[in-house]
Amino acid sequence: MKRTDLIIILFIAAIGMLTACHGDDEEKKDESPARQTILMYFPWADDTKMYSACQKNITAMKTAVEYYRGLNGKKLLALVAETANRAVLIDIKYENGKCKNDTVKRYSSLQPTNFTSTEGLTLFFKDAMTVAPATKYALTIGCHGMGWLPVEGGTQSARAKQQSPTPSAMRPDGIYIDEDIDTRYFGSLKKSPQFQTEISTLKTALANAFGHLDFLVFDDCYMQDIEVAYELKDVTDYIIASTCEVMMEGIPYATVGKDLLEDNYGGVVDGFYSFYNSYRYPYGTLSVLKTSELENTARLMKTINSLHTFDTSKMSQVQTFDLEEKSVFMDMGSYVRLLCQDDQNLYNQITEQMNRLIPNKAHTDYGYVAKFKSSFKIEEFSGVSISDPSLSADASSKETTSWWKATH
Repeated sequence: MKRTDLIIILFIAAIGMLTACHGDDEEKKDESPARQTILMYFPWADDTKMYSACQKNITAMKTAVEYYRGLNGKKLLALVAETANRAVLIDIKYENGKCKNDTVKRYSSLQPTNFTSTEGLTLFFKDAMTVAPATKYALTIGCHGMGWLPVEGGTQSARAKQQSPTPSAMRPDGIYIDEDIDTRYFGSLKKSPQFQTEISTLKTALANAFGHLDFLVFDDCYMQDIEVAYELKDVTDYIIASTCEVMMEGIPYATVGKDLLEDNYGGVVDGFYSFYNSYRYPYGTLSVLKTSELENTARLMKTINSLHTFDTSKMSQVQTFDLEEKSVFMDMGSYVRLLCQDDQNLYNQITEQMNRLIPNKAHTDYGYVAKFKSSFKIEEFSGVSISDPSLSADASSKETTSWWKATH
């Protein structure tokens, strides 16, 4: 055999080995689960402004990924409702310094129950798992929210019938703003209750599909309340959410997306505060709730409730977040301070426990309520709201919540 022939044969063999090795690596890479898949879920809100805001949130998260130069070993998906009967599942990939959308599934002929039933949500979430299998999962939900309140007969329905009040009808602690400022409160909550989802339904769907989440982000109004958290305590390690209304801009993912990829929840809160503290509408609260501390919190609250009764004459002293005459969402720390009265020992215990429950929190000086076109001073902020002392008819079903049953 000639020397040149031998060289050619060896060269071809080497190329074949390299190709085979490369193919094995690619196959192994594709089959290996990611260390975490983050799903950004945007259900239908019957609100074009909300839809546009959600699109901007996705773009902002992609900006963060590009700045971070990758997904840090994670997968990123977006499940977006484009209309009331169409949705799309997108695999966001990072290649050559840029993010690109890979549309992996389109849904058509959907019904409201696809977004609000256990079966519908479970199917959506399981599709995401099939596209991007991982050892762990995380979820962000960007839409509207009204905390633990039930779909039927709650504040959602009552407020849909009300008109925005005149300045003279406002509470004296509100500061009227003669400008229409969009928040994530309005939309389906106002006119389309068929697109609202019960917290218990979300809980079951999460358990059915993911089993458990590393974190759950509610990019929605009023979702960081103790009743919601207690209902979801078994399906996520952390809840990142707001006690107040969230500006339509939502969480600034371009700023905090890197922190989500690094599981730096405190960084998410700090980035949120930095953004909104200098934003043209400087209103926002955000906190991190550690669900493993909820049972201890509930046990201590049960002891407090067995020994103390709230003096309703002090209701005006409780920090509220909704400016209603009969508030639904109130600061939990503010409430327990008044509930414990002169029992300094129990108050110190619950304060220390709530510091463990809420490891990270931040708030601007003022909050905002779109219904009243009003800002309000945030004097007390524990990082979580509660409806226990509420005298509102909209909170009449509070005694049916898991939190109430565990603490009374």
